[in-house]
Amino acid sequence: MIFTFGDLRRVWWSRPVGNGGTYPQKRPVSAIFEGVGYFGVAVGKSGESAPQPGGPDCTHTLPAVAGFKGQAENSIDGKGRMPVPAKMRRALNPDAKETFVATRGIERCVFLYPLDVWEEIEAAVREKNQFVAANRDFVRTIAMWADELSLDAQGRIGLPKNLIEFAGLQTGNKALIIGAFDRIEVWDPDVFQAHLNDQDESYESLAERVMGGI
Repeated sequence: MIFTFGDLRRVWWSRPVGNGGTYPQKRPVSAIFEGVGYFGVAVGKSGESAPQPGGPDCTHTLPAVAGFKGQAENSIDGKGRMPVPAKMRRALNPDAKETFVATRGIERCVFLYPLDVWEEIEAAVREKNQFVAANRDFVRTIAMWADELSLDAQGRIGLPKNLIEFAGLQTGNKALIIGAFDRIEVWDPDVFQAHLNDQDESYESLAERVMGGI
């Protein structure tokens, strides 16, 4: 099986907590693993019944992980340092050790994965057959851009220059910071707006196509 960026989609289930809300009960699991589909929908092999989340046939029971949501705009200073929004810092799992792994996004942006999430991605990538050319290309791309970034005392990370340039970000200007569940995305606001403008499909149509089967 060939591993692609699309395989990094991750899923989780929630359970209630005392205050009436929910929090992730199971760590997100890459959609490449058989038995779990996008957003926690159980899937099986063709012609077989799907395993139920949390049921006897589902083996993916892992600890809770961060769930990033919302958006903010923060400036990148002359040294490439960018504040991570407080609500996103609070969503970090202790296993992340206040550290992100930054790498190039699929689109023209920066992906920030908490360290614990990145370790799961890295483990999944290591299992791919390195005699397949597409797998080797993917490994080179995601690894050559990757860099560990720890939060400083002011809640900032130092974005590497090559990622700043790749995403079209500018020091001294604002960056758009978007929570995307298992990761944070960092965009130049103008680049993101252009990305939205280039999308031919409406959000309504996209939601039905992606989520309509749940």
